[in-house]
Amino acid sequence: MGVKRWIPLPKWSPSNEMKAKLVYTTVSRPAKIRRYLSRVIRLFRENGWDLDVVESKKGGDTERWARQSVGRYDVFIVAGGDGTINKALNGLAGSKLSLAILPFGTGNVLALELGIPSNPIKAADRIIHGQPRPFDLGKIGSRYFSMMAGFGLDALVVCRVNLTLKKFIGKTAYILTALQKLPDFHPPKILVNGNGFSEWGRFVVVANIRHYAGRFQLAPRARVDDGFLDVIIFKKGTLGRYLYYLANVLLKRHIFLSDVIYFQTRKINIQQSPLEIFQIDGDPGAGMAASEITIAPGAVQIII
Repeated sequence: MGVKRWIPLPKWSPSNEMKAKLVYTTVSRPAKIRRYLSRVIRLFRENGWDLDVVESKKGGDTERWARQSVGRYDVFIVAGGDGTINKALNGLAGSKLSLAILPFGTGNVLALELGIPSNPIKAADRIIHGQPRPFDLGKIGSRYFSMMAGFGLDALVVCRVNLTLKKFIGKTAYILTALQKLPDFHPPKILVNGNGFSEWGRFVVVANIRHYAGRFQLAPRARVDDGFLDVIIFKKGTLGRYLYYLANVLLKRHIFLSDVIYFQTRKINIQQSPLEIFQIDGDPGAGMAASEITIAPGAVQIII
């Protein structure tokens, strides 16, 4: 049941007549941008692509440019990380403008999920010869997400990580933040309910893809086009139990633990007590007492 996977959309023919807007950011990996960006731009233009290139310097630039590009371009290319991609998706959701990804971020989790090469030159070649495919998006409030929404410990880490440190040491900055905050962390009580289901947890992730924080497969049954959200509820919040959960995630056994609940749904409601922050696609979300999360099947097209 659900949407059939990986069905190419009609009337797509990559050619030397493609018009694209490329948005890049130097926030997370400036050295990689300097090394590869000019070569990537040259590759597109050598293949006949009409390319407009702009740098995103402020938080709202990427989403605004994505919205403005609908109807004016064939492809909207993001050269950045998962956070920048999220902003682009929020500008493109519901439109026919295809998104393409050049992984220049810290984690590049979405690119990993989709099998997009980490090398930007190979990723650009994939875009030139690729096909747009339908991709589901989760939605919390008015915001869309491609990967996950997290409540509890991961939200704390995302919201407290030192961004300057992250720029220099990448994903290690999240590990250091977790080690610093975990001993004094008092996890919220998180109520998950919907469709007659109600359960409390201390750490909850609502996922749209398998991968989480890199190569960890937190939601092994998730598919990007199945029309479902994958919900993982970790019921306990002690330091020892968090370490036990982590070990079992590494061993791919966490979904079989008696105090972990895993299920799929199209809509779920999250309530936290006390009110806590949450994260969307690895960026901080706004605090709210209750959050309805839904799935938007095929809300965006991504070139694979």
